[in-house]
Amino acid sequence: MLNCRSILPHALVIALAGCLASPMSLARAQLSNPERDSVLFGLAVRAVRDSIGDAEYRVVLRPLASVPTIVYPTDGDFITPSAEALRARSDELKRLGIQSAPNVSRGECLGNLVPIMDTKPNGCPTRALVLAAFSMPRKGGAMYPDVVDESTLTDLNSRMAIRVIETALRPQGAITTAMDVVFALDQQRWVVQKIVKLHYVE
Repeated sequence: MLNCRSILPHALVIALAGCLASPMSLARAQLSNPERDSVLFGLAVRAVRDSIGDAEYRVVLRPLASVPTIVYPTDGDFITPSAEALRARSDELKRLGIQSAPNVSRGECLGNLVPIMDTKPNGCPTRALVLAAFSMPRKGGAMYPDVVDESTLTDLNSRMAIRVIETALRPQGAITTAMDVVFALDQQRWVVQKIVKLHYVE
């Protein structure tokens, strides 16, 4: 059986090339940029959603900027894409049966490491909820300063990455995770190669 998890120094990598290389997870490489971006967004959403278990999953419609240093986004880290790009993302979420979310904020749900006290706000959901934001695709692999840098790879034209910020709200607290979903060309089709987890905020 394929082992879909391996550990690298400073970054948790979930290798998915063999796990998701099914017809549903592959997309034609010869696409215009809007089409390619929409397809990669759909592949990334599905890959991340399938890795979280049975928690309710919602996605912010507006894309994050393609900036490798973003790990805990503010409103200024989101961009306003073209109406066509926004509609393509909305259509993809509908196709996947995923609801949209306004943001990835924790609200009144405090972090996992905050001690449980009588004064702790009761803002966490009774059922697990995961909110995720996805950047526009960028050329190259995973990148985060002092953690991982795949910008020097020789096959950059056959690699793309999407930064994902995921906030998991659970009854016991919240945790925000930054990760890169990395894509590679496989027989002229884009496929999710791996998910590289980069940074945690608890």
